[in-house]
Order: sequence, then structure tokens, then C-alpha cells
Amino acid sequence: MLSTLVLVGCSPTSSSSAPISSDNPTSSETPIEEDVKLLDVTKTLKYINPKACPSRGKVKALVVPIHFNEDTTSPNLDLIKSAFNNSSTTINPDWTSLKDFYKTSSYSKLDFDFEFTSTFTPSKPLSYYNDKSNFNDDYFTDGSRGIYKEVLEHFDNQYNYSDFDSDKDGYIDAIYLIYDHKVDYTYKNMFWWAYTSWYEKEDTFDNVKLGNFIWMGQDFFTKDNQKCNTHTLIHETAHLFGIDDYYDYDLNKGAIKGGLGGADIMDNFKGTPLGDHNSYSKSLLGWTRPQVVTLKDKKSIDLTLKPLQKEGDVIILSNEFDFNKELYQEYFMVEYYTPNNLQEFDKPFTTSGIRVLHVSSQLTSNNKLKYDNSRTTFKLISQINTSAGDTYINSSIVHDDSTLFTPNKKLEYVEYNNQKSLNYTLEVLSLNENEAKVRITHK
Repeated sequence: MLSTLVLVGCSPTSSSSAPISSDNPTSSETPIEEDVKLLDVTKTLKYINPKACPSRGKVKALVVPIHFNEDTTSPNLDLIKSAFNNSSTTINPDWTSLKDFYKTSSYSKLDFDFEFTSTFTPSKPLSYYNDKSNFNDDYFTDGSRGIYKEVLEHFDNQYNYSDFDSDKDGYIDAIYLIYDHKVDYTYKNMFWWAYTSWYEKEDTFDNVKLGNFIWMGQDFFTKDNQKCNTHTLIHETAHLFGIDDYYDYDLNKGAIKGGLGGADIMDNFKGTPLGDHNSYSKSLLGWTRPQVVTLKDKKSIDLTLKPLQKEGDVIILSNEFDFNKELYQEYFMVEYYTPNNLQEFDKPFTTSGIRVLHVSSQLTSNNKLKYDNSRTTFKLISQINTSAGDTYINSSIVHDDSTLFTPNKKLEYVEYNNQKSLNYTLEVLSLNENEAKVRITHK
């Protein structure tokens, strides 16, 4: 993963170098130097969310246009197909189709195969489903769940639903219910919004149980006057994998400091998620294998990182990293951000730079993430700021280029949640289009 490694001893002229990876970001090649160890990510998000959609391999998903008899609208089938998979359609997404996004973001480790049904009309009046949808934070929406089951009953003779269980875990991987009713952008009726939910009962079709599904209005595809806007669709799909929102639902609750400042596809900037997934999400999904720095005794190490968007290079800094817990603990992640590839359209940051993330990914006793970015004492994921005396991006501060580490900027002090100092410093030596060189020193 990381291209070049140089150990620096007490003498500035004492060094050695060795290649520690191939061009494949998930190469199983073991680093030669003992001060950097490759992390085997065996516990992806399926580890803590068994019903989650698989994030690797060929995943077949069902897309169902929904129309209510009371509505004068109608599904735009060409628009829907373009948003999911821009092939044999006449509408080009303004950014990227869902299929292309995840194939690129996963370094070709995930490939969606979408099956489009004919338009489905629910059996009962629109008001029936609307009245049954008492929306809450867990997205327990009986209205859309009822439609989900009706859809499976209606198309049962046309599809073998076991074909939509790619990892053979006994659950249908993913079904998208795309309604043509007008989306309520005022948030007064959240039934007419976009969310990911799941069917809580044990109903089975073709020997597989009902799993997660997405309920979303086709209005989102023309949001912000775009001809084919896929941001919300891509964001909701990440929830199918088990990734949580990274924005704060209520700035008056939860941790005061922390967050990503809107700079992530799972965050929220003026109502829109932005860009690609970060290194933490990509690692949890099994798309990249981080390198854990294990320096001791005031050693320094020079590392060369390829851009996250192209190669998947990731570094973990931790005082006492537990390899048995893998990604489910507290640590700091280092990635090289570049404003190209999947970042090209949105450009959360307009310049290249090193992004350092504080991750609090510990588990509870029942094997769930202990923290999130909205309700808990500490944030699940936060970006470290370069400003002295302000080590996190405050929830009220929007992302900007100055929060990235660039040459002549140095991370000298950052704290764990227990206020213990990280025993490493990080200095950016150089940046160019293809790589970044950083020096990491054990204090």
C-alpha cells in the first residue's frame, strides 16, 4: 500500500529503505520493516451488522418504481435507470452513476448488478401508508415496510429472491423503492423523504428473509436543478452496508467538538452529502488495508502515500493498537486527499493535503458501535484541524482547505478521548499529484 519506507535513526544520515507494497491497495504482501504492520481486516461492517448488504463482490439488487393511484406524477424510468446504472439510457448523471461510484470507490472490489422491475402500485390508498409511518430516529416506518412486503409478494412469480442474496447469509441484500410522489423538503412529513430501513419480521420468500431496503423519492434525482443528481442515492446505499451518518442531527446535543465539517459522502453540507468515502469507511467496508505504525524509542519513519482516491493508502497511528480488535478501537488515521477522481465533482477541499482523522470506533457489550457523530459523548469520527489549540474541526466550522496538513505544517499534539496524548508527531515533507511524503516520529 505505502510505496516507500525510510527509517531515520539518531543520525540524520542513517537510513534504510524498502518497498512495502505493490500497486494493489489490498495486497497481502507483508511489510519488510517491523515498524509498519499491515492490518488484516477480517471484521468488516458485517461483523457488527449481520443483515448488512455485502460491500464486496458482485451484488445483485432490485430497483422498484413506486406509483400511487392518487398521484398525477409518474415514474421517470429513464431517469431512474440512469441514476443507478448509466447504460442504454439517454440521461448522463451530472456526477456519476451509483454503479460507477461504488466500483470506483471500492477499487473495483464491489460491482452492483441492478434489476429494474415494472412500476408497482401499492394496494391501499396513499393516506393509509402515510398514516402508519410514525417516523423516528430508527426509521421504523410501517408504511414503507408494508409496501416492501407487498412488492415482494407481487413480483414473487417473476424473480427468485435467493438470487438477490449474493453472500448467502439468508437475507435479501438490497431493494430500492423509488416513489414518484413529491418529496417533502420542509421535513414536516418524513415519510416523503429518503431513508434506509429494514423489515423486522421473519417473513421469507424463496428461502431468504427480507433485509434492508431504501425508500426514496425520484425528486432527489433532479435536486438542485440537476438533470441526474445521485448524491442522496449514493449516501443511502452506504447505509445498506451499515455506515452511519457522520453529520450531527442536533448541534445542541452530543459532543461539542468533532465531525468532518461536511466533507464526506456520509456528512451533510447545506443538505447535500459531498465527495467520496473517507479512509475509515473504506477500511470498514474491506476495500483497503491500513498500515499500522509501531515505532518506539523516539524513532522516525518517512512514508510515501499514494492518493486515497486512487490507491487506497491509509496509515494508523496509535499508542497501543490491538490487532485482535482490528478497526474497533480508538486511533488516528492518516490519508492523502486529492481533489480528483470521485472528489473532482464536489471538491470538499480544492487542494491536496494530508487529512488526519480521530476515530472512536469502540464496541459496546452487545457488539455495536459505542459512539456516533450525533447522540454520544464522543464523536465516532472527527477531522484533526491544523490550527494550534484547536485539534478538531468544531461542529459549527465548515470544511476548508486550511484544515488539511500541507508542507511546513506539523501535527505535534493531539489527544485521545481520555485526554491522553498521542505519542506521535506527523510532518508533511512534500506533496505532488502522485504522492505525499510524511515523517512520523515517536515522541
